[in-house]
Amino acid sequence: MLAIPKRHMEQIQRHVREVFPMEACGVLAGRDELVTKVYPMINTDRSAYSYFMDPADQLRVTRDARKQGLSLLAIYHSHIASEAYPSERDCELAFYPDLDYMIISLAHLNRPVARAFRIRNGLITEEKFRIVRNGR
Repeated sequence: MLAIPKRHMEQIQRHVREVFPMEACGVLAGRDELVTKVYPMINTDRSAYSYFMDPADQLRVTRDARKQGLSLLAIYHSHIASEAYPSERDCELAFYPDLDYMIISLAHLNRPVARAFRIRNGLITEEKFRIVRNGR
């Protein structure tokens, strides 16, 4: 189960609100299942309804995480008006079957809702995660 320190969840929520009304996106990295680093990314689609991360930027993040001994754990993005559930496009772009996909719904801007999923071969499975204070 993914464990996300409260300060990192707050960082993700700040990022998705700053980018609103466009979808925000980013990568979560860490050790085991504990998120230790948030990589906010630029949505190159610059869209309210889709996101895409620059492949060169993704490579930079992957290299930086490996250099620090971290593994990629999840990809996050926001939905600005719909529920926190993978869209058809989200499923089409789910290229990493071993990562969680966290979606933060901003349908109620002051009360964001975050949910995590695994997407494998178009099959969506909700994954539990927990918010932790400091570490585990």
